[in-house]
Amino acid sequence: MRQATYCAIMRYVETHADSPSAMTTRENVTVRLDWEKREALDHLAKSMDRDRSYLINEAIHAYLELHAWQIEEIREGLKEAEEGRFASDEEVAQAFRLVRA
Repeated sequence: MRQATYCAIMRYVETHADSPSAMTTRENVTVRLDWEKREALDHLAKSMDRDRSYLINEAIHAYLELHAWQIEEIREGLKEAEEGRFASDEEVAQAFRLVRA
């Protein structure tokens, strides 16, 4: 991922960490959805007594936070690898035992 994109994502997450509703300026964006997704979105919005824009904004906020977290974890892992910090064979085996349990 390009550095500028990473910086934009991190800047968003840092300034809107609590809620996407913390934004003070809004901008219109056009998105094409297939009808099944739009219908499901509208049904969910109605059941939550929210509008479509609110749910889309919440979804984008969650997406940006998730990917910012993933990017940061990857960067940390690469840094650890460059420093030669790897898990031992026993640590890897233990992790797999925990996952399988």
